[in-house]
Amino acid sequence: MQFLSEQIGNTRERTSQGYLVLRDVPLGRTGTMLYSPLDGIPVKPGGDGLIRIERDASVVFHPDTIRSFQGVPVTLEHPADDVDPSNWKDLAVGIVLDVRQGQGILDHLLIGDLLITDEQAIAGIESEEYEQVSAGYDANYADDGNGYGRQTAIKGNHLALLTGEGRCGAVCSVGDSASANEKTVLPNDATNSGVSMKNKFIDAVRKAFNRSLDEACKEAEVKDEETKPEDEQEEKSKDDDVLAQLVARIEALEAKLTTDEASGKKDDENKEGEKATSDDEGDDEDEDDEEQTADKGKSRDAASIQVEIQDVISRAEILAPGMKLPTVDAASDPNKVRDSLCLFRRRAMAQALRTDKGRDALTPFVGTNPSLKSLTCDAMKAAFVGASEILKRSNNLTPVAVKDANGKAKDMATQISAMNKRNAEFWARKDAQQ
Repeated sequence: MQFLSEQIGNTRERTSQGYLVLRDVPLGRTGTMLYSPLDGIPVKPGGDGLIRIERDASVVFHPDTIRSFQGVPVTLEHPADDVDPSNWKDLAVGIVLDVRQGQGILDHLLIGDLLITDEQAIAGIESEEYEQVSAGYDANYADDGNGYGRQTAIKGNHLALLTGEGRCGAVCSVGDSASANEKTVLPNDATNSGVSMKNKFIDAVRKAFNRSLDEACKEAEVKDEETKPEDEQEEKSKDDDVLAQLVARIEALEAKLTTDEASGKKDDENKEGEKATSDDEGDDEDEDDEEQTADKGKSRDAASIQVEIQDVISRAEILAPGMKLPTVDAASDPNKVRDSLCLFRRRAMAQALRTDKGRDALTPFVGTNPSLKSLTCDAMKAAFVGASEILKRSNNLTPVAVKDANGKAKDMATQISAMNKRNAEFWARKDAQQ
């Protein structure tokens, strides 16, 4: 839908009335979604206490699903009740328009345009208070056993603007804002789940890590027509310097993380030793306290692991869409769970390296001829997060026209379609060989 508006970003417009238009916002995606038993999903959880619900293209892009989201209200967070005529006036801050399936590399996404009409919501989006979105809907479910299920019908009710992280993950966000360049959610960042963390250190890591990504992305966003032949060597040298600085910063952050963790463990051991020496009396009472503390520690660790599992799966969907997701038992030994997640990150990165976009996103972190097996799990995590962030941002950029040898612009849609077809044929051959 066209508006009398002024372009204020790649996918943002301001109408003559002052309303905000957000184009091509991902409302949902195909793939596997994680739920807990508290979410009320009528599917029995698996051994890890989680429920995995599959949403395939035939359901997400069914004409009835698309029609059900046309014109639904936009809300600030999910309301306690469904939105209907009795409460629409109190809850709606905008409307969803032109719902459709994404094209090319976005063909796994249900996208739409948002018209935001509320002053508070507009200010919240522009100040980056609201970043991700989450669809509110009703659905039918089929239980496939062992914690797996399928959605067989979706009926949209509203779309919520979130201050935290949604189940769809970072891919479902309003995009085209400074937030994508300044705020990165690192694995284990459980701000939205209430898990206690070393906030000061994590904030420092986040800021330094994102400064590195910003520099790399800014250097990469050089248009072909603005680069003269005699300047190509100079531009390449600048790119190499930026990438070298990026790798050096990541290595320094990994070293500091390892040092801080070791120091923290040593401090904890010293404190426990002092307590054991000074608390010889009242052993029974102390043992009860220790058991309660251990139980709380296990709860926090389990919550942290579930957050990490969901973050890894969300980022894998960006880095290697369609990849088969792992079955991880969050109740198992935390070290074994994280080893499994490390292996899954390596597999996702290996699959991403087979595509041009994935290789371009991973090169700043692993080099042009990477040996993924030689990377530590911490280095793997840093590269995995960084590459997924670069790909997320690239999805919000307006592509530069590709030209042939005669200077004639090529059809980008045709190129993307052909690339997707080649990828599908490649994986079909792989599956047939196995």
